[in-house]
Amino acid sequence: MKHLLLGLLLGGCAASAATGRDSGDRDGNARADAVRSPSIPDGPSASGTLLSTVVLDADGPGGLDTYALIRGVLGPASLEVPDLYANNHPGIPHVREEVDPVVGNHFVFILHRDDDRDRDTYPAIADRQRNEIKAYEGSAETLRAFEGETLRLTWRFQLNASMPVSKNFTHVFQLKGVGGDEQQPLLTFTGAKKGGGDVFEIRYSPASGSADQVLAHVPWAAVRGQWVAATVQATFAQAGALSIRLADQSGGVLVDLQRTEIDLWREGSFIRPKWGIYRSLADATNLRPDEEIVRFHRFAISKLLP
Repeated sequence: MKHLLLGLLLGGCAASAATGRDSGDRDGNARADAVRSPSIPDGPSASGTLLSTVVLDADGPGGLDTYALIRGVLGPASLEVPDLYANNHPGIPHVREEVDPVVGNHFVFILHRDDDRDRDTYPAIADRQRNEIKAYEGSAETLRAFEGETLRLTWRFQLNASMPVSKNFTHVFQLKGVGGDEQQPLLTFTGAKKGGGDVFEIRYSPASGSADQVLAHVPWAAVRGQWVAATVQATFAQAGALSIRLADQSGGVLVDLQRTEIDLWREGSFIRPKWGIYRSLADATNLRPDEEIVRFHRFAISKLLP
């Protein structure tokens, strides 16, 4: 209950800060609203009483500095991007903002197969690369889920139409524990090679070291090259509940998943979301040398009373 009460108080502050920034860019929002397609659904309505919502929304190439905008909502240490590390790929911004005719302002996450690594771990760890944003210990409590709490996440993403996947992993979303059992993600949206074909999988792992369970999968071709609306609602408890919905750009449902009595609590401090590109380089020959791109639009993190 202490976390819940603090979350309510902090949530008001964080949400107000985000709202203040948005209201200061009315022209940018108007442009985005004018081009945003009504065919992309926002997902099902939240089930439960809304306690707080924090939104991270791009304000376009002429708005605030992209990294400052992200840090202002998620916290100062929320970026894990290659150019922030001297032994990685400095000097080349790996998250920028663009505008398109479907969603308007959005974030563009970039990876270079032959130049980017995983944070500051290179050369000790050279078999993977990462470009992600996250909630973390320093983020507001409204952005982190504690035991017994319900979190609802909504966003849109677009995988580059030519983007291949590694046979090991190509994550674009993670829910991870912090403190205690934190080595393996609790939930991932990831690309994989199965039976000679590329697939987009939703994977669940009840504990680090356990085999991943594939909760749902669709062909990789069904999600790349278009805007996909994602909704994840989870109650983080040992007998928790999980709801996931993915809809394509025309509103067709790709995934509609409901699970109850599912173990969604890792013994530790909290659960947090991560978005971006995190992929293996152990299968680099299957990856393109070209600049790889995944686009994201409007991250919303809400806490609910179930």
